[in-house]
Order: sequence, then structure tokens, then C-alpha cells
Amino acid sequence: MVERRPRRVTETYQRVREIFIARVRKKASAESGGAEVLHPLVGEHGTFVHAKNEPIQDAGAELPSRGLFIVADGVSSDEGGDVAAALACETIVSHWDTLPNEELSLENTIELMKSSIMDARDAIAEAAQQDPSKATMATTIVVAKLWQGSLGRKKVIFGSVGDSRGAILRRDGKLEQVTIDDDLASNFIADKKRLGALQAKMSNVTSYDQLSDQPMIQLAKPTQLNVYRNGIVQNDAVTELTEQDLFASRNYIRISLSAARLPEVNIEMRNISSGNTVVLSTDGETDNNRHNERQRILSTPASAQQKAQSLGEAAVLKSQEEKSPDNIRPKFDDTLVKVITVA
Repeated sequence: MVERRPRRVTETYQRVREIFIARVRKKASAESGGAEVLHPLVGEHGTFVHAKNEPIQDAGAELPSRGLFIVADGVSSDEGGDVAAALACETIVSHWDTLPNEELSLENTIELMKSSIMDARDAIAEAAQQDPSKATMATTIVVAKLWQGSLGRKKVIFGSVGDSRGAILRRDGKLEQVTIDDDLASNFIADKKRLGALQAKMSNVTSYDQLSDQPMIQLAKPTQLNVYRNGIVQNDAVTELTEQDLFASRNYIRISLSAARLPEVNIEMRNISSGNTVVLSTDGETDNNRHNERQRILSTPASAQQKAQSLGEAAVLKSQEEKSPDNIRPKFDDTLVKVITVA
């Protein structure tokens, strides 16, 4: 069991940023000549960041020596989303940064993944209590930990809350979307296989005609949501939802890291091998880029930094296009991408 330890909550955005940026830029000791220390499974890693406005709501962090990478997306509709995202990164990094060099057991690694994310939520709740102007601040989170067992087993463990995503590009060029979004559909579809298939379908469409207009979810009472009706997206009180409606409300997040409620941390684990690529993204990237386009970009021979750059730039370009019923993906948003190649 991982022990939770007391912490002093930082009170300002700038201080939080300084703390976690200092940590993620930590280099090797002087004996190593200043070269970056990498976990045995980390080949290369790269990051792309784009801000639609200041302050940027996305935050990221990494501890390459631990095989740990983090992406967070502050909920921009609430005051302090940038603070929540940065504070989540700082809290999670602080947990892993103090560990001994030896790899934990798989069970303890999963436990630490859960507890570090839950402590990030607690830190956000405590900071919100100290500053009433940020009482509703919240963030999504996705964390990837590359893990190598004593018998040579190689795995990546994802911990997530919200709709920031983790995926794996296999050596055969197939991109596997691993994490499942805590979106509107997840409120009603308990079966993970069915939910994952629906989210995969919505990740590849370019027009509403590619989605069903037949009711698939019945609501207990009229609920105000963005829906697709009569060829336009409109906000309306509805009692049933179609695939088209679920896409129109794709930015609805069922749960995030906030003071409002305790989240359930989603844990997904996959075997990995040399030559695989792990990708973490905020929805500024995954909402704009189709799954097949992401797969094509990531399959192109390039460095991890070049792949992160290409994914991010493609998303930014798409976000600037005019939205229409036949071009439904564009969304103006912050974008953060991390790409890690497996050694």
C-alpha cells in the first residue's frame, strides 16, 4: 500500500508552474555528464504544445528516468483550469520522483498510479478551498507508466480521468486507442467494449451523415444538452439521444479531478515491445484529428519529437477550418501531445 503524505498546497498558478517545470526538466547527476537518464523502456520522447489563448489550460510533465509521462487538460469553462492542470502534474510527479530507483512490482505500480491521481484530486480540492474564486476548477488527466518486470515482461499502464487519451502504435502500424473517455455516453453505457466501439466510431467520422440519427439512449427526464437536430447543433431539453447527439455533446465530461466529487481512476494496461509508440493527447489533438489520420502520422518514420510536432500541427490546422455538417471535427482549443518510443 502506498502511503499518502501531507503536502503544502501552493497558492498561485505561477508557483505551481515553477515547481512542476523544474521537476520535469530534471537531468542526470554530474557523473553522467549531464545526459538525460531514461528508463530502460524509453527510447525517445517528444512534446508538442499549442495555446489558443493565455493562460494555456493544458499542462504536461514527465519523469523519463521512471518511464512516467503525464498530460492534463484544465476545464476551461471553470475559473482556474490552468491551475488545476498544473497542480495535478506537480502532485503526481512528486509521488514518483521520491521513489528508489528499483522498479516497483506491477501491483504496487498500479496502486501508486491510482493513489497519485487521487492525491492530485485532493490537492486541487484543497487549493480550491483556499481560493473561493477557483472553487470549481477542474482538470482531466492521463498518465502513462512504462513498466518492466524482473522476468522481462514489458507493459504500459495508463491511469486516466476525463477525456485526455492514451494510445499505442504497434509495429504493424495499427493505432490502438486504449483509454476510454468519461464522456456523455459513458453515463449510460456500462459495457466497456460497446462504449469503446462507439467512441472509436466517433473518432473517425467527418460528417453527421456517418452517424446514426436513431435514438439509442433514453433519458429519465428532459435534460438540456447540445444535440443535432434538423441539420444544426442546438441546445435543447431532450429525452433521447442518438449517435449524432453524442457527437454534438462530445465535450461533455462526466467526471474530472475537482473538489466536486471523488473520481474513479480508469486503469488500462497493455503489453508492449520494442518499436511500439505510446501517445498521450489532450482533446485539442484527438477531437480535431481523425483516428486514421493519427495512425498515418505516427506510422511515418520520424523521431518522437517530429511525430508529436506533426500530430499537433495537423490538429491546429484542422481547428482553424470552418465547421459544417460535412466537416464536423474542427474545434479551436489548446493542444498538447506527448510521444514516447519503446526501446
